[in-house]
This record gives sequence, C-alpha cells and structure tokens, in this order.
Amino acid sequence: MSRPRLGQHFLADEDVLARLVEMIGPRPEDSFLEIGPGQGALTLPLLAAGARVTAVELDAALARGLPKRAGAAAARLQVVHGDAAKPWPAPAADPWRLAGNIPYAISSPVVE
Repeated sequence: MSRPRLGQHFLADEDVLARLVEMIGPRPEDSFLEIGPGQGALTLPLLAAGARVTAVELDAALARGLPKRAGAAAARLQVVHGDAAKPWPAPAADPWRLAGNIPYAISSPVVE
C-alpha cells in the first residue's frame, strides 16, 4: 500500500513498465542508481538483466523488503534507507546510470 505523505506512487501498469525497461536497455555490465524503488517494479527487471542496482528508498519497510523480493539477485542489490532529496553517498560503481519512478515533488532536488 502506498503512503501519499511520502510521495509514493507505485508503477503497476505492466505495459508501461515493459516499455520503460526496453527504453532503459539494462545490460549485465551496468550499475544503476535507482531512486524510490518501492516494491521493486523496476528494480527486479534491472537485476534480471544482470545489472547491479543501488536503490535509495525512504520507506523503511520497503527498504527492508526489497532484498527479499530480489531473491538470488540480491547479491547485486544495495539498498540505502534514506531520502534521495538529501545528501547521501553515491554508488561505488563508476560509471553508473540513473533510473527510477521518481515522485514529481522531489525530482528537482534529486537531479540537482
């Protein structure tokens, strides 16, 4: 269940998700920074493509649950419980790609 006070909106449309993943074109050699992974709608396909993902999630319950949802791919997943609109450590991988279903309300601070 989403929490509107946190700006959550979960990507549930499978067609939109499939198009998004196709446009991103994840590859095994990729390292992604994902803002607001939520329940893993985008995270899991990125991991399924063999990519590594550092995911920044504000909701503590979702942050704890994401590695469980990733299964064996959790070895390529780092979940940071924190606010992506505030300073936090960048992923160790270099270079990395940015992906996410970022809430509009925080998109400017995140990109800046």
